[in-house]
Amino acid sequence: MRQDSGVPRPESDSQRERRLWPRAAHVEPLRFRRAPLLFAAVFFALGESLTRLPSATPRPTLLFVAALVALAAVTLLALRSALRLALLPIAALWIAAGLWSAQLEPAPAPQTALLAYADGLSRTVEARVVRIRTLPPRTHDNNADAESVYDSDQWEEADSTAPATSLDLDLTAIEEVTPDTSRMVPIAGGVRATLYATAATQPQLHCGDLVEVPLRLRAPERYRDPGAWQYADYLLDQGIAATASASASKLHVKPSPRASLQCRIFAAQSWAAVRLLDYGRSTPNRRLPPLLRLSPDDIGMLNAMLFGDRTRLTHTLRLGFERTGSFHLFVVSGMHIAVLAGLLFWIFRRLHLRDWLATALTLAL
Repeated sequence: MRQDSGVPRPESDSQRERRLWPRAAHVEPLRFRRAPLLFAAVFFALGESLTRLPSATPRPTLLFVAALVALAAVTLLALRSALRLALLPIAALWIAAGLWSAQLEPAPAPQTALLAYADGLSRTVEARVVRIRTLPPRTHDNNADAESVYDSDQWEEADSTAPATSLDLDLTAIEEVTPDTSRMVPIAGGVRATLYATAATQPQLHCGDLVEVPLRLRAPERYRDPGAWQYADYLLDQGIAATASASASKLHVKPSPRASLQCRIFAAQSWAAVRLLDYGRSTPNRRLPPLLRLSPDDIGMLNAMLFGDRTRLTHTLRLGFERTGSFHLFVVSGMHIAVLAGLLFWIFRRLHLRDWLATALTLAL
């Protein structure tokens, strides 16, 4: 019998190829039964897209509710028989849910009545303060920022070094000017005004205060390029139809004890943003190593991502994110919600909760 001499045999070409390029594990084709969330997302999106067809007409909400109840009953009956039989009613159920969600989506009011007064005349308005934000000093690098309300035509009368405040106003009355008389008429709508002041005329404003101030309303510009992002639509989503500028010396405050939940939320955001700015100027931050120290740009980005305050994003900083296509980091999007949902679901699973309970808690939060 021949004994092995202990010398390793040379590798063949096929052995060497298997060692250098190991075969990947067999990947099964993607099927809906292996990805139920993909199945739900596809048919939900299909239902939403059906409402965007030119021939689509609004349907009563009760009709969609009845369809959802009927499809849910059919789905339960089909599940008792066979899973394959239930796929069709489940798909119809998600399509109906998408249609219903698109019907319930609130469309911003166009506020055409208020825009009729954006004719360049100075009019006295009565309004309630909804939101207050302190704007950074205007510099050559920090301009042309839609979120900072630095429209060039709003600074014709203002000193660029003067402190400025952004006010969101909920109008209750506006001055109607005729050749013979002027009178206050009731109106509803939102205005974002830039209030400029000196140190002596800086008013102490609070969310919920009633104010009276002369404003020259302006309608935000609309670009005619197809598919261009419209700042006017962005403002309408926040209930703002016009912009304006005002002098603090002409503003009269009527204190009011009324403070809505929206005011409290905005006040909490402003407080958090100010605390972060204060930390950036503090001694503990300056004592940190340069790699860990928060710079003004870092603070501006954190305020935008955490508290929705984009007033500290400089023009150069915004331009860099826009050119790299990553400006969505400063906007709450589906990606942020997906990351948060995944983290919550992982925590609940680590707590050994059942799948249905972990899913329900994740959706609720």
